[in-house]
Amino acid sequence: MAERTIHALHASRSEGEKKSFSEAAGAFLGKYRIVILSAIGGLLVAALAIGIVNYVITQSHARGLEAVEEIAYTLENTEADKLDAAVTGALSSLEEYADGKSVVAVRANLLKADLFFRDKKYEEARVAWIAASEAQKKAYTAPTGWYNAAVCSEELGDIESAAAYYEKAAAFENFALKTHTLFSLGRIKDASGDYTGAAAQYQKLQDAYPDDSWTSLAISRLIALRAEGKIQ
Repeated sequence: MAERTIHALHASRSEGEKKSFSEAAGAFLGKYRIVILSAIGGLLVAALAIGIVNYVITQSHARGLEAVEEIAYTLENTEADKLDAAVTGALSSLEEYADGKSVVAVRANLLKADLFFRDKKYEEARVAWIAASEAQKKAYTAPTGWYNAAVCSEELGDIESAAAYYEKAAAFENFALKTHTLFSLGRIKDASGDYTGAAAQYQKLQDAYPDDSWTSLAISRLIALRAEGKIQ
């Protein structure tokens, strides 16, 4: 009997606690329902706004890319005797799409760089390739931009900048021209008298890419540097 009484008391207390909690929760929700509903509504509006903005941005990028590709297509189909004038017009048209951090800016600057490089305007080409890399720093096109900026720097005799841009390109693990980039960086250091720095780049090739054709050249240079007493 005593046990039943105890269980009954526990059950009664538990039901009372549940009821008290339910009543308290209901009272809280009733009191603050406007605030809660407003917060939920705000979140829904924010989510909708983000979706609209993303849609608008996507559509804008699509139109921008289409416009840049149309410029490139027109150039490819321009007769040789009219190409110089067409390039001038294309460069002017691309300015509208070259600013910012979007994929459109990347494509526009890559095309600008190609056109400037075609005419051996290396400074302008370098600026455009750097802009392309800066626009989307983690894109697969970024190391290509840094690599070509380094090439332009060499053409301009700016060896210090060339080395810096080669280093930026080499920092991308999956860059298709990574071995060439490492060798070029070693070559620059080699030519400038930084034999220890050159050897470090050549050694990277030997350690990480033993079967690459650029590694063969690097190893040959390492042997020569040691034979000349320029490195240990």
